Amino acid sequence: MPQQFRQNRVIYAALFILVCIPLFAGLGSLSIRLWDESRLAVNAIEMYENHNPWVTYFDGKPDMWNTKPPLMIWLQVYSLKLWGINEWAIRFPSAMAALLTLIFLFRFIQQRIGNSVWAVLTAGILVTTKGYVDLHVTRTGDYDALLTLWTTVGGINLWQYTETKSTRLIWIAAVAFGLGVLTKGVAGLLFVPALVFYLLLSGQLQAFLSNKNTYFAIAVFLLIALPYYFIRERYNPGYLHAVMENELGGRFLEAKEANDGNWAFYLSWMTGRDFIFWFLFVPIGMWLGYRQRRAAHGRFVLFTALMGLGFLLMISLAKTKLGWYDAPVYPFLAIVAAYALSSAYQYLHHAANISRLQRRMGVGFLILLFTTAYVVLLKDTLSGNDAHAEINVQHIRQYSSKEGPEKEAVLVFDDHYNAPLKFYLYQAKAKGLLMKKQDVPDLVGAYIQSQVGDSVVKVSDPYLIRHLLHYHGAVIWQIKK
Repeated sequence: MPQQFRQNRVIYAALFILVCIPLFAGLGSLSIRLWDESRLAVNAIEMYENHNPWVTYFDGKPDMWNTKPPLMIWLQVYSLKLWGINEWAIRFPSAMAALLTLIFLFRFIQQRIGNSVWAVLTAGILVTTKGYVDLHVTRTGDYDALLTLWTTVGGINLWQYTETKSTRLIWIAAVAFGLGVLTKGVAGLLFVPALVFYLLLSGQLQAFLSNKNTYFAIAVFLLIALPYYFIRERYNPGYLHAVMENELGGRFLEAKEANDGNWAFYLSWMTGRDFIFWFLFVPIGMWLGYRQRRAAHGRFVLFTALMGLGFLLMISLAKTKLGWYDAPVYPFLAIVAAYALSSAYQYLHHAANISRLQRRMGVGFLILLFTTAYVVLLKDTLSGNDAHAEINVQHIRQYSSKEGPEKEAVLVFDDHYNAPLKFYLYQAKAKGLLMKKQDVPDLVGAYIQSQVGDSVVKVSDPYLIRHLLHYHGAVIWQIKK
């Protein structure tokens, strides 16, 4: 084995470990988050128990609030079978989707574009992007990391098709975008305007529309994306109407749950927090790509910039705005920013008028920049601090983790929407603990009255009740007979 190949294997193995740490380390340390993650977690557990793959359930009834297709939930069901009912199992599909996205980008730029430095820098930028490696995306069991995998694979394969005209590539793109719709509905199509605009700018739109393979690819896309909707409607009448209300107008035309913002909402998040180390390099990369537009790599930079900015425009026009909706943008913007930095590295490496000291200082700056971004990200993701949880379920986690022959009974009373609490009740049940959720605080032989800031308990023998927690409407009692 050549020495250089052995050295490359060591380097790539080290890079792989560095990438996996922020994706997987401490993945199950935080409690299940309120809203989307806990909703999906309960959907997955109920599907795991009722063996119905077509209708998602919440609290024993078809879920008509979360009407997204169930690809993510299917993956979570398999993860539950593999890992058991816990936080890691719910989040494992998101982390794996992120890892596959990074591997895809690295291999594509290294092998198809032929630039290993650019490939390494792209992966490095994406894995140190707070808006990507964070709650709601790669670190929780939400839709967005999986959606980002499909839109990245679909978009880049479609660009490669415009360069090579390989039929296989347009079919791969069609499959990827179909899986994107099967992951998060209409959100999987928000890159279409940018794709059409690129075809128009590159003078390929007419040829693309007159090619029969385009329509075969569209048929493949429809065969993947649409059947679920009609199957679900067959088993759950009214589902299509709920989809129309929730997705095909509702969130785009009006702000849901008061999640609104002005046109600069996502730009503010990116420049102030989510892409803070890298956003300045995006316009530089675009400028360099424009200068090299006659070369394939220059066109690739312009395409990825257009994809990122086009998607950003679409979600900025929508009335409902949430900080993680911009997750699919970051792989494309990472490519553009990395091109600027790789161009700087190549200049330092090859310029004849640069002294050795200047080269070392330039490379040192790049290393310092990535190291700082990596350390800051790890500090946030691996802190293990649950203080900012939307609802504190630490006591439930503590008691549901108990093992042993003598299982303690726990009564839970909840007068608010509390999907995380439902998840931990399912977890406790799977571990053999007797746990009940009561809509009315009433027990045989016990009278429980809950008041904000105080709790009054009257109990008759032979029960012993100890108050454990009263937080955000969740009242937890430990009951011993």
